Formats: sequence, C-alpha cells, structure tokens
Amino acid sequence: RLDANHITSVPEDSFEGLQQLRHLWLDDNSLTEVPVGPLRHQSNLQALTLALNRITHIPDNAFANLSSLVV
Repeated sequence: RLDANHITSVPEDSFEGLQQLRHLWLDDNSLTEVPVGPLRHQSNLQALTLALNRITHIPDNAFANLSSLVV
C-alpha cells in the first residue's frame, strides 16, 4: 500500500521486478498524472486505486497493458 504518502510522481523503475504485483493502492497522494510508464509491464495487476489525487487527464492508452485489471 502506497496510499496517503504525499507521492507526487512514480519513477519509471518503481515496480521493476514485481511481475506478480496484483493490488496497488496509490490513492490519497499528490499525483497529477497516471503513472503509465511504471505500470506498463504489470499485466497481473488486478486492482489499482488512484482516487483522491490531482489527476486531471487520463491518456486513452493508460491501462492498455493491464490485461488482468478488473474495472
């Protein structure tokens, strides 16, 4: 869980080596954009929360590689 940590950005290599990551809580931070790059290889991710951030735009392909994500 990474919620409520005042995170402003997610570095590209943040989840490198975590191919089995299934749940990621990034809510209640200060993110201004969806961390598309760091999430691109997380095909096993099933749950992602980004609520209560400062995100104003979500790119069309933001979740394209998250084939296991339950919406």
